[in-house]
Amino acid sequence: MVSVAVTGAEALLRWDDPELGPVSPLRFIGVAEETGLIVPLGRWVLTVVLRQLAAWLEQGWSFPVAINLSVRQFTDGLVDDVERALREAGVDVLYDDRVPGFKENGDII
Repeated sequence: MVSVAVTGAEALLRWDDPELGPVSPLRFIGVAEETGLIVPLGRWVLTVVLRQLAAWLEQGWSFPVAINLSVRQFTDGLVDDVERALREAGVDVLYDDRVPGFKENGDII
């Protein structure tokens, strides 16, 4: 029996500039890293992705979503950013004891 189901998703950042057209992440992620803009950009991505996840959950869809992070985010308030974005989106953290970074009570560590 064949079943069609969404088993997961990955958030991919793309930039479509009005003058340049599609700009490859290979071109803009490095610049964002070098200038420090990767941190606010990462915060924006977290916010948008978790809002979309909340909308999918409202529609009855439930699956994990992967979000790529910059190393710089880990040293610039990542835990607070994730907690804020989750709270604002109204998404609960479900923990899986096989996934490092989450305690049994759902707190992010």
